[in-house]
Amino acid sequence: MKSIWKLCLVTLAVCTTLLLVSCNDDNETSDETSSFDRSTLLTSMADGLIIPNFETLQSSVNSLEDAATAFNENTNVANLNNLRDTWQTAVIDYQACSAFGFGQGELTLGSFASVLGVLPVDEEQVEANIINPSFSLSATFDRDVRGFYAIEYLIYGNGISEEDVIAGFDQDRKDYLELLVGDLKETFDTIVSEWNNEYRAEFIADDGTSAGSSISLLYNEFVKDYENLKNFKIELPAGLTAGQTGEGPTLVEAINSGISTAF
Repeated sequence: MKSIWKLCLVTLAVCTTLLLVSCNDDNETSDETSSFDRSTLLTSMADGLIIPNFETLQSSVNSLEDAATAFNENTNVANLNNLRDTWQTAVIDYQACSAFGFGQGELTLGSFASVLGVLPVDEEQVEANIINPSFSLSATFDRDVRGFYAIEYLIYGNGISEEDVIAGFDQDRKDYLELLVGDLKETFDTIVSEWNNEYRAEFIADDGTSAGSSISLLYNEFVKDYENLKNFKIELPAGLTAGQTGEGPTLVEAINSGISTAF
């Protein structure tokens, strides 16, 4: 529900802005466009939606890190359930930020959502990485071995019991969990820090309508997020993606935790 509410807010803001900032045929802005204060819109978006949601996500990822540390130090059912609860909170909070992958949300491999929210996870490659002593997350271009859903695979397994998850959590698996959670923390600590410092002012000041302006960045990422919602939350599990020969119920988001309906 959070992601739907977020999309409604962004849609309203973007559509309103596009109507107000449209240009005439000779590329000169109209009187209506000139009188519209886009910096006020951008300030409202930054302070009322983007930064608060990123700060909420940062807090939940910090809690996830604490829970992962506790689980690695004392691997029992109680700590596993706490780890799962904090992961669920974090991944739901992530849904409210996924359309803001511009500016500081742009990572080396793409927007943070396209890097840390990839599904389905390549389970075979994750298992290979776990037992590879020379594996480095920063040295791989693979997106489907990291992020929220790779963590989900580690802490829920694939159709196995809590006891089996715990029994399989050797030191290599603990190290991989720590690596993935640490990557999330570093990413969102950086994004929040930049938004609360230089990038907020830069975002608000760049209030034009040309390519690369804040309005265009906001709109482009919204469209990408909408396409991802359509393609991966609906089309993929429904078997409607090009090349699919039938339904793919195992391709639903958060398949291992079973919380897809919470998004």
